[in-house]
Amino acid sequence: MPVMDGYEACSQIRSLKDPEKANIPIIGTSADAFLKSKQKCIEHGMNDMIGKPVSIESLLKVILTNIKM
Repeated sequence: MPVMDGYEACSQIRSLKDPEKANIPIIGTSADAFLKSKQKCIEHGMNDMIGKPVSIESLLKVILTNIKM
């Protein structure tokens, strides 16, 4: 993203005053699929991280794990 990275975008969303918007599930994506990258996403407020290339099966699993029904 030209203006901010995903970490900053997540921080901006998490700081919104509307709790419904501030608490939406945020799943980061990265070609760097190491545990350290996932930890960095979690530390910045993301719910989860999925490595690229993304398969439909892994994307569906991480979405279903992080949504509240």
